[in-house]
Amino acid sequence: MYDIVYVDEKLFYMTQVRRSLYLLPGEPEPERSVRSKRYITKVMMLAAVARPRWVPSGSTLFDGKLGIWSFVVREPALRSSHRRPAGMMETKEGRVNKEIYRAMLIERLLPALRERMPHAAEGKRITVQQDNASPHISPQDPAFCEATSRMKLSVEHQFQPPNSPDLNAIDLGIFTTIQSRQMLRSPRSIDELVDSVSEAYWELPHRTRRF
Repeated sequence: MYDIVYVDEKLFYMTQVRRSLYLLPGEPEPERSVRSKRYITKVMMLAAVARPRWVPSGSTLFDGKLGIWSFVVREPALRSSHRRPAGMMETKEGRVNKEIYRAMLIERLLPALRERMPHAAEGKRITVQQDNASPHISPQDPAFCEATSRMKLSVEHQFQPPNSPDLNAIDLGIFTTIQSRQMLRSPRSIDELVDSVSEAYWELPHRTRRF
């Protein structure tokens, strides 16, 4: 249980079509507008968590957070607008397939394991668990296995059992908490949306990750 890393993706939206708010008497209702409620700006994020660890004194040895990363691309703007001229680099929502997902694991997750998970850097076996979504790579993926060997990590990659969402710790309230905290902010671009989700992730309290 201590050596299992849970990874999962989620779409985060810049705003919601319907929200419940508590207002003081006389307080004006907040306003947000989008071009179409069918095309609200969104971004896919990949999060990774593990069980926190504490030393006997009670202080945190490892807080369980490995990182949250966005699937976005940077491309030059094709047309000018009131926000930026044509040709300026802008962030756009990226697609997710096996190649992009594999690159995310190799370039983001594996370095995070070495940096933030003490026993991973010591060569102890770590299990990375993912669900059965179609973009996810095979546990025997050659490029991923070669990368773990190159980084001197002992990582076992596995799928979670089908129809078993309770076996993924991220689905047990972590994504819901991140989304609730992210909605307290008011991002106006994909960059701001990514920042707000990242900030909400790193602000997660320990009690959210007691599993």
